[in-house]
Amino acid sequence: MNDLSSTSSDITSVRIIYDGECPVCKSFVQHIRLRKNFDQIELIDARKNPDTAQHYHQKGMGLDDGMVVVFSDTEYYGADAINALALLSSSSDIFNKMNAFIFKNKIVSRALYPSMKMGRSLLLKALGRRRIDS
Repeated sequence: MNDLSSTSSDITSVRIIYDGECPVCKSFVQHIRLRKNFDQIELIDARKNPDTAQHYHQKGMGLDDGMVVVFSDTEYYGADAINALALLSSSSDIFNKMNAFIFKNKIVSRALYPSMKMGRSLLLKALGRRRIDS
């Protein structure tokens, strides 16, 4: 995996593919503040883009189990995506400072991610939302 702690001047975009019907996922992508050296930050709601969701599902990156971050021609999935966003984000507010503090460590991200995924699954079930990959 690439070292995300510094960004190259030729890398100008980040794509985040997430579940737009998940309140936690939606809130997270709306509050994350990426460093100012990106010309384009593209947020892609997997539910509104079924071809994109299918593309990642076929690659073994089901969007019911994690979001995808595309940066510097590398795709980060699940815990690695959360870790990548923590490393790419600014520390402009308390949310981003806390996010970076918790998830900038890859081991911590991977340790916490299963419980986050389970919580998301329970929340969507309680809200009566269907799975993306169904």
